[in-house]
Amino acid sequence: MDQKQIEEIVRSVMASMGQTAPAPSEAKCATTNCAAPVTSESCALDLGSAEAKAWIGVENPHRADVLTELRRSTVARVCTGRAGPRPRTQALLRFLADHSRSKDTVLKEVPEEWVKAQGLLEVRSEISDKNLYLTRPDMGRRLCAEAVEALKAQCVANPDVQVVISDGLSTDAITVNYEEILPPLMAGLKTGRAESRHAILCSLWSRED
Repeated sequence: MDQKQIEEIVRSVMASMGQTAPAPSEAKCATTNCAAPVTSESCALDLGSAEAKAWIGVENPHRADVLTELRRSTVARVCTGRAGPRPRTQALLRFLADHSRSKDTVLKEVPEEWVKAQGLLEVRSEISDKNLYLTRPDMGRRLCAEAVEALKAQCVANPDVQVVISDGLSTDAITVNYEEILPPLMAGLKTGRAESRHAILCSLWSRED
């Protein structure tokens, strides 16, 4: 592929994504959904709700509007009202809840029905179970023999572009972002006349029976 072809593909992909992306003025705040800030500390809050995410732990702030804008501008743990090894109860509970969700998503698998619906070719690494996945990352970097044979049988040799989706630390990241990224990318490759067939999903461990 020459530079001109690459630039044509990039322009096509960006144009396709621009048609579906919301205008900046209409974009929702990813952190809080622009909910009103909550300053009272309550254990009754749903820790996954927009209200809990908007919580501000600074007591009697001099400029509450500045803290509200800061809280809305980042997903970082700011405005908790305390620094050091003794966080406030609400901040600690939210951290534990987020940590629990992170552990859950690491051990989740991409639904088999979703893989079939997207028309992906699924292959796997030498990892056979979740324990090996967590303790032997080196094996997760090598495809198993069956995967190698499947690639040789079903994929085009030496394509211009090969799209690989890796099922690694976040299954949700794949299923949530797929529609926004892959279709525009594949459309751009087609417009740029780049040869690319199957998108491949590489699972780091085999599915359980």
